[in-house]
Formats: sequence, structure tokens, C-alpha cells
Amino acid sequence: MLKQLYLENFLIIEQASVSFGEGLNVITGETGSGKSMIFEAIGLLLGGKGGRDFLRTGADRLLLEGVFEVRSEGFAEQIKSLGYSLEEGDLFLSREITDSGKSVYRLGARMVPAAVVRELAAGLVDISGQHEHQMLLTPSNYLGLIDEFGHKELSGPLGEVAAAAKAVFALEESLKKFAMDPSEVARRMDFLQFQLDELDEAVLKDGEEEALEETYSALKHFERIAALVSQIETDALSEDGYLSQISRTRRQLSELSQLQHRWGALADQLEEGYLTLESAIHDLVGSFDASDQPDEHEIAKIEARMALIFDLRRKYGGTIPEILSQYQSMKRELESLASYTEEKEEITRHLERALAAYYRQDKALTDARQEVASRFAGVLHKELTSLGFEGLKQVLTVVAGTSVKLEGSAHIQWLISTNPGEPMKELRKIVSGGELSRIMLAVKLINRRARYASTQIFDEIDSGISGRTASRVAEKLVQIAGDNQVILVTHLPQIASKGSCHLVIEKRVDQDRTYTEVHSASGDRRVEEIARMIGGGEINETALEHARSLLTET
Repeated sequence: MLKQLYLENFLIIEQASVSFGEGLNVITGETGSGKSMIFEAIGLLLGGKGGRDFLRTGADRLLLEGVFEVRSEGFAEQIKSLGYSLEEGDLFLSREITDSGKSVYRLGARMVPAAVVRELAAGLVDISGQHEHQMLLTPSNYLGLIDEFGHKELSGPLGEVAAAAKAVFALEESLKKFAMDPSEVARRMDFLQFQLDELDEAVLKDGEEEALEETYSALKHFERIAALVSQIETDALSEDGYLSQISRTRRQLSELSQLQHRWGALADQLEEGYLTLESAIHDLVGSFDASDQPDEHEIAKIEARMALIFDLRRKYGGTIPEILSQYQSMKRELESLASYTEEKEEITRHLERALAAYYRQDKALTDARQEVASRFAGVLHKELTSLGFEGLKQVLTVVAGTSVKLEGSAHIQWLISTNPGEPMKELRKIVSGGELSRIMLAVKLINRRARYASTQIFDEIDSGISGRTASRVAEKLVQIAGDNQVILVTHLPQIASKGSCHLVIEKRVDQDRTYTEVHSASGDRRVEEIARMIGGGEINETALEHARSLLTET
């Protein structure tokens, strides 16, 4: 439920804080006062497209804030699964847009991506405007209405059809690699065999390249290595070499520590360092044999091996481990191609069985949908009759298809006649705008408990209606408001009088600037507003009396 909406520098609203209540919230005002701006702001707050175009002239930033009470445990769990938390059951959402076009969303004090806000929006508010009414003109949307109405009995069959369709898609994908003709298969096998033979002959080993480079460097720079080892031996082990000098210092420091104990630790460190250095020098000199001259033949052999590895890396790409991995992949592919015909026939048989399973599940889903559609049509007929559709006839038929889809192959044919004596035709071909709004209202009334969103917003719900029909629409809105918070803009006093919360939008001009303000209407102020609506802008005693009468009826 939307509890609070704060707007700052939004279009011609400089600053406004709007409180909404439970039940039916009605918004009224003079034509052109900007009543629909509230809905535009809510849509923008919930991730709608738009930027600095909504910024009030002269302002450098736009701020929208909303406080939503979350009552659905399922939706609360969804919020938690995304890593966000509620504050005493409330969700605090804000969006700031600067004059540079930068947009920042926040949940509480945390910044949040727009994608997360859009994901959560469906669970917060369900907006029904002219655009959603138009969805009734697109037959592909009808299945969603039926599935929503019968979600309890259809969720099982829908899941089974989706699983069966996925199995078909997986096998079809597997079959794609068998699209080659036999001659192409033979060419591919010859090429793979050539590559495998080449790699078999090379006998590559993991770590080989690094070992070759180490050996090659040692052989190629033998003379320089020999000179360095000889120099180290001379510098370290000669009679006046640094080992001898360090040894002399070692003995001196040892004697010093005997005379003054505080030098003992330093003497120990020098002793340990000397022994380590002495051992390293002897190991180095002892491990190198200057007479072991490099063999030019061995160098050439190593160079040839390194050149082969380089060529194979250039040809197959990557390191030796990656080439060896590719070798195994090519080997498996060759083995698979060797049994190409047999494997293709086996997958084809699996696909035929998967398709048969899919069509069995799809038929069961189609039959179940037809039962739900017939029940939906009956409930909808009752609601539409109460909304002024006298003599209404309609039939919803679930027509089976042949395609494989996750949601099933069927589509809905919706035939309707809204006037007695007229033949039934497709819904999209005969209904008017006002009729479309009432049909959508009836659908919302029927499906209202199937949704997470506890806030239903209706824009232009009273388009094209008046009199008795308007009173009936008002009654239906009150029904919906019994389970959900309803927020709507209306031009009709019959609907406005039913509101449990009444907001009035007023526009004024001050020093050549236009301002829109939102006020809560109650008591005499509300009577006057409804009287204005009754009198077409004029307030007289007759209109006031009529307004009081309407409010008394609620």
C-alpha cells in the first residue's frame, strides 16, 4: 500500500507531500490542473522512463519519495532475496534526477539499480491506464488473463508443459550439429584425424616449454655463466675473499659478545648468515662443471623442438595445456562423427518421443485452460452485466496450436456482442473506449486477489461513462478497494463521493509562475468539490444538496 508520496520540482509541482489511505483514494480537480501528474510521478518513481523533461523549470534537481507498506509475505520474501530489508514493514523508495539527466534510486539509504526497482514495481503498484486498456485489443494477451484467473489449477500443467518444451528445445539444439551432409562429415573427419595425428606425433607435455627454455638459456649462455661462477668463486673463496673477511669479523664479534653480552644476538645473526652464505657459495661452485662444454647438436635439437611448439601454439592457439585440452575435444568429436548416422537417428527418436510427450501435456493444458476460460467468461459476464452491458453475449475459446512454446501452443479467441441482436465478433473489433475501460475494470475485479500488488491505480477509468453506469462503476471500485488500496483520477461525482480519501489538485499562477498543489478534502471542502463536479464548475445550492446526498449514500 502506498502510504506517502513526496514530490519536489516535478513538472509544475514545486513541493507536495501526499498522504494516501486504505480503501478508495480519489483524485479530483479542474480540467488542466494536472491530476494525472500524481500517476506520472508514481510511474517515474517505480522505474518509468523519463529524465530531466520532468524537471520543473529553473530547478537543478527533481526528487520523488514513496513509502510503501508491504503486506504480502511472498513479496516481502522477494525483497529479502534481493538483499534489501523493510523498516517495520515499510519500504522507503526514492528517485533523484538532476538537470544533467543523472538518475539515482535509493531503497532506504542504499543506492539501488534501476533494474531492481523495476522488478519490485510489479509487487508494489498495479497501474491500469489507457495503455493497459489497449492490451485487451491484442489477442496474444488473453492467455495471461486466463492463466492469472486460474493460477492455482493451471500452475501444475503450465510447469509440465514448460519442462516438456525445454526437453524438445534441448534435443533440437543437439540435432543441429547433425545438419551436415555425409560428404561434409567425411571431410571434417579427415581434417580432425590429420590434426590428431600431428599432435600425436608432437607428443606435447605439460610444462615442457618452460623446461626447454631453461635448458636452452643455460646452453646458449654457457660461457657467460662459467665466467660468473668463476668470478664468484674467486671473490668468495680466495685467501682474502669476502668469506674470509666475514669470518674474521665473525670471530671479532664473537669475542666482543664475550666481553659485553648485549652483542650476543648480533653475533648469532652474523654466524647464521655466514654459514648460509658459505653453504650457498660451495653449492654453486660444486654444481657447475666448466669442462662440460655445450653440444651444438643438442642446442639445435632444442631449437627445433621449441620452433615446433611455437608453430603448434600459433596453429591451435593458447598454451600447451590448452592445446592438450583441445586435443581431447577433437578426439571426442571424431568419435562422435564416426557414429554420426547412428547418433543422429537416436536423437531423432528421442525428439519424436519428446514431441509426443509435449503434445500430450499441451492438450491437457489446453483442456484445463478451456475449463478455466469458461468459468472466467461466466464470472466476467456477471460483472459486466452489473456494469451496464445489457444483453451481453461472449464466448472465450481456447484454440489449440501446433507450435512448441514454454507457455503452450494455444491462443484465446474472444468473441463478444455488447448489443442485443448483434452477432458476436472479435473483442478488438467492436468495443468502444468506454466499454474497454469497463471490461478492464471487471477483469481487475476478478483477478484482484491473484496479484502481489496491494495498490491498484486506475487512470481514465471513467472515460466515456455517465449516469447509472458511473454509479455501477463506483460500486465495483468500492468492491476492489475492499481487498486493495485503490487510487484513481475521476471526473465523476458518483465515483468521487465513494472515496474514503479525497485529494484535490489545484493550479494557481503567482508572479507569472504556475504552481500545482495537492489538498486533502473533507467536510465542507469535500462537499464543495463534489458540488463543483456536479455543476460543471459552478457551485450552487442545488449542487451542494446533491453532493451531500451522494456523500450520505456512502
